[in-house]
Order: sequence, then structure tokens, then C-alpha cells
Amino acid sequence: MRSVLQPLVFWVLRNFLLFLVIVGILVAAGLLQKKFTEWASQTAELSRLEAEQRDVENWQLKEKADLSSRVAQLRNIPASALSARVKSLSKEIEGKELEQQMLGGLPSLVMGGAIGSGIATRLKLGLEIELLKQERDHIAYLLSAIKAPENLEELRKKHVLAYALLELNEATQKHLKASHPFKVYMPATAQFNQLRELKAAHKRLDLDNRIAHENYTRQADQVKSIKDSPQTFRIREDRIDDIVRPLNSAIDKRRKFVSDHWFSKFSQPISNVLPIALLVLLAVILTPVAIKALFYFVFAPLASRRPPICILPGVSGEVSPQTEGADSSPDQARFTSVSQRLNLAPDEELLIHPEYLQSSSRESKTDTRWLLDWSLPLSSLASGMVALIRIRCEETATIVISPRRDALSEVGVLDLPEGSAVVFQPRSLVGVVYRSDAPLRITRHWRLASWHAWLTLQLRYLVFHGPAKLVVKGCRGARIEAAQTGRRINQAGTMGFSANLMYSTTRCETFVSYLMGEQELLNDSFTGAPGFYVYEETPNFGRRTGLTGRGLEGVFDSFLKAFGL
Repeated sequence: MRSVLQPLVFWVLRNFLLFLVIVGILVAAGLLQKKFTEWASQTAELSRLEAEQRDVENWQLKEKADLSSRVAQLRNIPASALSARVKSLSKEIEGKELEQQMLGGLPSLVMGGAIGSGIATRLKLGLEIELLKQERDHIAYLLSAIKAPENLEELRKKHVLAYALLELNEATQKHLKASHPFKVYMPATAQFNQLRELKAAHKRLDLDNRIAHENYTRQADQVKSIKDSPQTFRIREDRIDDIVRPLNSAIDKRRKFVSDHWFSKFSQPISNVLPIALLVLLAVILTPVAIKALFYFVFAPLASRRPPICILPGVSGEVSPQTEGADSSPDQARFTSVSQRLNLAPDEELLIHPEYLQSSSRESKTDTRWLLDWSLPLSSLASGMVALIRIRCEETATIVISPRRDALSEVGVLDLPEGSAVVFQPRSLVGVVYRSDAPLRITRHWRLASWHAWLTLQLRYLVFHGPAKLVVKGCRGARIEAAQTGRRINQAGTMGFSANLMYSTTRCETFVSYLMGEQELLNDSFTGAPGFYVYEETPNFGRRTGLTGRGLEGVFDSFLKAFGL
């Protein structure tokens, strides 16, 4: 019973947990969508308001310039024309204020309006009304400056008249009192009534005199301020700011919301570096193209015109492949096969890579040889010729050599007789056979003064001297051909060549094939004395090609190639 319930309980729990995960994902997705929609809405609203703001600012600049130009032309206009202009402005302002009332208020429109709702139109109308009012106020100021002296003279005359009447009243009272010193104080007399009327009139005249004096003093101060202050027009920017403040406040509020939103904090750093990243990407894409064009059109033709190099002119170029065990193909240049039988004499030793030893005689002696050549430790390590198996035998024995892990590789044997030498790359070497009394001799040859060496980045050449046999490998096989009057092959496939041949480089046929990585920049060319060259059938199998080349792998291969590896 337990064995039946336990899987059922686990199944229910597993699916319940899966259900909770799905619910959590859906809830989180809904919240994220809501937040993103809110951010997108506020961002769009901010863009709309900023566009309206730019429109209004551009309109302001033009209108302010026009207003300043109009006001500057009012200096030489007579007072009658200024008065007419004031009336015209007042009428225009009334009409626009009526239009403004019909359009409605601005604050609610700024806070919740949609795109194209007319915020700029309303702001422009309000600003236009304000600018017209400022123009009207300035014209009124100019009119007051023109009429101020005239008004001051009229007020002076009124004050003089009021003062004269006051003095006349006082003189009449004085004369009445002098003429009737007793009757003016006796009630019910004509002189008493006359004096009472004169005193009442004196109060009125004194009030009129004070008012006339105050009006005159005020006008005099105004005339003085007009004379002291320049009659220049300045736009009241504070009143302009009051009109556009609702729009600016709404923009600031949305800008703060957008900048503080988590999506902006996430996307802003990316958007800041995006232009630089695009430029870097463009440079990464175009730099290999430019470098390849420089090498193809400048350096390669220059190197092709340089004289060829010869590593060892005095040696023999004789190299003979071992055909035993090769396939029965009519193509005699192909000397490799999936496996090779190698006859090892009693006076010979075989150094072979462990992965290529298929079978050997039970009577043969085997031990480990850590390096191919102790005088070339780094070259042996870089080429993989380390921890080799050394095989010796007392009688002639047959050794079967075959690649055990690389299904595409084939192996072959090249025989170097006495006095022969071949330039060979250790990367294609899997074993060597040499006499016990004549150890394998490998020499190094630098060619630092050769354009061919620098352009191919092969500054050092390793030469294997006979008598010896080289066990080589090649992807899909290898071929050996005589140089004769001159041969040219793809440089990537070159495995080695006779050290007495004249070696040079020529540019590949088309730039497009080189640019796309379908061909190497240079082809190897061999001429001169009788000799042979060896090349691989499929040198670039499995290697990344194209515009970007092989990246760090290509850099490492170039480093090894510079040392002949």
C-alpha cells in the first residue's frame, strides 16, 4: 500500500509546487507589466509636455523679439497715436481674454491631457495676452511721461487758486473783525452770521488747498522720477514665468517619476554606453576588413616582388615516400593511408606518439622518451611531441601505425637518405625513425631579414636531416610532389619541403575569398633545384573562418608558426 501511495503523494506535491510557481510567475508578470505600462505612459506624457514646452519657448523668443521691435518704434510717435494704440490694445486684450475663457483652464489640461490637446495653444494665448498688457502698460507710461509736465502746471494753478481763495477768506475775516470788533461776537447780528459763514468757508478752502498741494507734490515727484529713470522697455519675465509655471511643474513631476523608476535606473546606464558600444562593435567589424585589405593590397604584392629564400642550398632534396600499405588509388602523389606498416631494423629506433601506435612486436623493447629533441624542449612541447614511446628491437620487426582517435587523419612515412634535408613543421609529425648510431639531427634557421618570413609570420625554420624516416599525419591524407620548374600551393596545407628549394610567396587570386576566410592570404611557391614539397589534403577542416578569423586560437597558431611549429 505504501508503494502505491508514496508515488501518488509525490506526484500531487510536485504538481502543487509547479502550480504555485506558475501562479507566482503570472502575478509577477502582471505586476511588471503594470509598472512598465505606467513607466511607458509617464515617459510618453513627458515627451509630449517637453515638445509643447519647446514649441512655446520658440514662440516666446519670436514674440518677445517682435514686441521689443514694436516698442522701440514708439519713441517718436505723438501722444494722440499712443492713446489710439492703447485703446486698440485694450480692445484686442478683451477679445483674447474672451477666447481664453472659451478654451478653458490650463492646469487640468496639463495634468491629464492627451497628445494634441492644445496645451501650447492655451499657453501661447495666455502669454500673448500678458505681452499685450505689458506693451499697453509701457505705452501708458510713455503717455504719462509726455503729459506729466502739462498736468503739473494745471495742478500748480489749481493750488495757487485754492491758496489765493484761502488767503482772501482770511483777509475778509480779519477786515470784518477790525471793522466790527464787538458785533462779530454778538449772536443774532449780521456781522456774527457773516463771520460764521466765513469760518465755514475757510474749512472748505483749507481742505481744497491741502488736496491741491498734495496733488501737485505727487505729480512733481512723478515728473522727477520720469526724468531720472530711462524710458526703456523691459519684459517682465516674472509674470511670464507665472503663466508657464503649471507646465514646468508638470514636466518636473513626470521627469522625477521617470528618473526614479526602476526601469529607468536599469535602462539608463545601457543607453548611456550604447553609442560607444556601437562604435566599438563597428570598429571590431571593420578593423579586420581594413587589416586584411592592407595586407592584400600593400604587403602581399610587396613581398611577392622580393627574391625567394633558400634554407640550405648545398643539401640534397631527395625525399622518397613509403608506399607500402597505402591505398590502391591511381594517384601516386598521395602516400598516406589509414594505417602504415613500418619495418624497423635492429640498428634503428622509433619514436612514436602513443596515440598513433597500433601494434608492435612482443620482442621489441619499449620505453618513454620525454622529448623529441632535448635541444628543442619548447618546440617539442608546443608541437605535442612529448612522452613518446621509443621502440627498439634485436631483429627486424613490423610496427603498425594508425590514428586511434582522429577518424579523419591518415599517416605516411617519408624516407630521408644520407645528405638529404627537409624543412618540416613538427605539428604534422607523429614519429621518427633513426639509426641508433646516428641520432636524429634537427637544426634551426632564422630568416629575420626576409619579407616572406615576416609576411607569413614564419621567422624560424626547423630542418630535419637524414638519414631518418619521418612519420607524418594529414587530415584526409597528405601528398608529395616534385617542385620541377615551379609549383604553387595553398599555404595552410604546406607540411614541409626540401631544404634546397627556393621558397617564396605569392598573393592569392581574389580578395573576396581571402576576406571571407576561404583562402589564405599567400600561396607557397617552390622553384629551383630538384626537390619535393609535402602538403595536407584538408588543412582547415574544423577551423573557424570568415571575417573574424579564429580569434585567440589564431593568435596562438601565429605565435607557434613564427617559431616554425
